[in-house]
Amino acid sequence: MPVHDVQHSRVFYRDVIGLSDGPTPKTIGAGAGVFERSTEAYDLLGDGGGGLHIMKPIATFAMDNKLAINPTITGHFAIRVSDLDAVRHRLRKAGVFFCDAGNFSMPGVRQIYLYDPSMNCIEINQAG
Repeated sequence: MPVHDVQHSRVFYRDVIGLSDGPTPKTIGAGAGVFERSTEAYDLLGDGGGGLHIMKPIATFAMDNKLAINPTITGHFAIRVSDLDAVRHRLRKAGVFFCDAGNFSMPGVRQIYLYDPSMNCIEINQAG
């Protein structure tokens, strides 16, 4: 979810809404992605494979990371699948544009980004 102030939002979702802190340091930025600690996502809930991630939108994020889609601007949700290659095949067959981010932000997790028909950004990933 895009936020204006990562720390203020973190406190809100943790202390007011009641979500628990997640293992951000071992997941975010541990892949090949380029991140700045002051603006990166904060995993609030879950084991790093799921949960609420907040991030300050970064206009140059896609360019900095050689991606065709910028997942920080509008935010995105993620779907974990067991066979990412099969999903990519179906997307190509349907003529759906997607960006293959490879092992981008989480160790051992391959990711792709795409837009749904309403231009909502989606991450689809596979562990391993």
